[in-house]
Amino acid sequence: MKLRKLAGITASLVLALSGGLNSSMAMADWPERPVTIIVPWSAGGGTDATARAVAQQLEERLGQPFNVVNRTGGGGLVGHITIANAAPDGYTLGVITIETTMYDAQGIPGATPENFTLIGRFNADAIGVNVRADAPYDTVEELVEAVKADPGSIKASGANRGGLSHLAWAGLLNSLDIDPEASPWVASDGSAPAMQQLAADAIQVVSTSPSEARSLVEAGEAKSLALLSNERSAAYPDLPTTT
Repeated sequence: MKLRKLAGITASLVLALSGGLNSSMAMADWPERPVTIIVPWSAGGGTDATARAVAQQLEERLGQPFNVVNRTGGGGLVGHITIANAAPDGYTLGVITIETTMYDAQGIPGATPENFTLIGRFNADAIGVNVRADAPYDTVEELVEAVKADPGSIKASGANRGGLSHLAWAGLLNSLDIDPEASPWVASDGSAPAMQQLAADAIQVVSTSPSEARSLVEAGEAKSLALLSNERSAAYPDLPTTT
């Protein structure tokens, strides 16, 4: 079976400063005290890991602690709204993800890109399809055929329903004329808990970047089947794409 060509799907992370800087703040003196970085997703996932790497670099360069705080819940909504509502004094930063472009379409206010002052993007990853190491399929084609043959038996996760991970997996199935509901989506607070569910055999697929699945892959508990992208990854050159 030849998969239809899909556009590259990336997870873009943006460091956000809620509300903008207070005009009376002396930028040359910043930071004069510890800074909080809010992450809307669970500890141990890719967003958390990259945020902590950025926090470490900022701390080393600027000489003040940059403390990462995970505020999970509501498919990232709790953390994103916390960032948006923080005092605009430069001491609460946040990592916002592409889900901020999706809440409005779901009728959820208060966490759209317009609610943040964007500083810059520091990470982008394509979504991958990951399964248990002992799964009876070694290619994404075999996995898709299994979904098609037994609708409802193969559960998937990666983050919230309606978020990037869900839309990537559902989009792949939809492009192949398979009802996305044939693979029920189990919402989670991010890739880390989803991968734990995969390890426990509570679900059969995790839609997330290969880097977020890497620890379980290296431990021999999971395997990555394909990248939902038109281009191979320089970091994972042997991983096929869904082209």
